[in-house]
Amino acid sequence: MNRKESENFFDFIRYFAAFCVMYLHYTGHVGYYYTSQSANQVATLRGISTFFQPTVVLLTIAGFLASASFERYGERVGVFLKKKIARIYIDMWLSMAVYVAVFYFVVGKRYDSSMIKWAIIQGLGFANTPDCLKNFATGSMNGTMWFFTIIIQLYIVLPFVKKALKRYGKNLTVWLVVVAVLGVLNIASGFLAPQLSETWQKLLERTFIPYAFWFFVGVMFHTCELYKKDHIGKAAIALLAVQIGLNFLPASGIGYYTDFLRGTVTCLLTIAAAYSLPAKRARIDVTYGMYLYHWLFINLIIHFKHYERFGFVMNVLTFTAGTLVCSNIFRLYARIKDKIR
Repeated sequence: MNRKESENFFDFIRYFAAFCVMYLHYTGHVGYYYTSQSANQVATLRGISTFFQPTVVLLTIAGFLASASFERYGERVGVFLKKKIARIYIDMWLSMAVYVAVFYFVVGKRYDSSMIKWAIIQGLGFANTPDCLKNFATGSMNGTMWFFTIIIQLYIVLPFVKKALKRYGKNLTVWLVVVAVLGVLNIASGFLAPQLSETWQKLLERTFIPYAFWFFVGVMFHTCELYKKDHIGKAAIALLAVQIGLNFLPASGIGYYTDFLRGTVTCLLTIAAAYSLPAKRARIDVTYGMYLYHWLFINLIIHFKHYERFGFVMNVLTFTAGTLVCSNIFRLYARIKDKIR
């Protein structure tokens, strides 16, 4: 097939993963409050959302595209980090302002000086919840922010790994060793985490180490140009068959954050599918906004107990529509970039 790097299906795979993240969080938090009559609907939506671990998909795509960006910027570390970090922070700061404004009208009386501490910590890119809102709805201001804490770290680490391995070029063996070491670190983190104190567990959860494996699988696929290999379509079909089979089996219990074997198949399938499905690009990408704003509506639905007033389907539709509207309205970075162009 031997496609060009830009001839892929990543945009729509990323949309699929973003929707799965939304519904995974929705069923995990709002689903808890539904009666047994809605149990099948909750279970079905959650089953679809977890069939391909969506965070693994997003990490793999991020690794592949970050590697491509680094090379496109002439391997200039400063330029790469400026572009990548700016894209994260500008929209993240705007989302923080939106959350503060909305929650002020809902539970503004709870606000205290912990909001200042939260704004500083969160503004630097570290997931946090102000003390005054820890008993509000989900107990988290925005439970998705940990992902950006991890991504920022991985963006910082990537240029140094790429430069350290530059002399090896596209040597697949070297990259397989690097990825294998990161895989071992993921598995080791899974065994180690339960033995740590709560503080150290939180610290491990907020470091890039347990998640680097999936990110650097994407980096390896780009650097070694594995996406250009023949029979990638057949590989995608085979990986899909394996993924289906694994979902009928109990999880192995090995690995950190998610089952290591299923996660590995998912990240390999992500790249294989992107270069075997039709090469199409989305006209508008609001997946970052979907990740940022869906937690807002989860908190509001729980706070106002909409799960009692409206049916499951109506709540999911409202949740989805609200997230998409906010994602489009507050697409600030893209608008600024377009104006500069």
